[in-house]
Amino acid sequence: MASLQDQLLKLQDKTSDAASPGTAASTSEKAIAVLALLGVDKESAVPSARLDSLGITSLDRIELTIRIEEHFGFRTTDTAVFALETVQDLIDYAEHKGEQH
Repeated sequence: MASLQDQLLKLQDKTSDAASPGTAASTSEKAIAVLALLGVDKESAVPSARLDSLGITSLDRIELTIRIEEHFGFRTTDTAVFALETVQDLIDYAEHKGEQH
């Protein structure tokens, strides 16, 4: 498993290389990278995967709230993040909120 620093560098590279941050591909990549920062294996983070089955705990969801704000650039709430059930829910939420911002 890559170190946290390596994961952050990779996320920064992907973010800066993305042609359009609002596109589905870059949003998916960002969402998976954010989950990887919480210890989720990227290969396991398929759209249909349930966050709880990926090992995301209640405490992880609080950290996920912060990571979403940092990496997607909009404010969110713990309530909204706790409502997310799958990786696809996270991607859809980030795309929708990103469009509003």
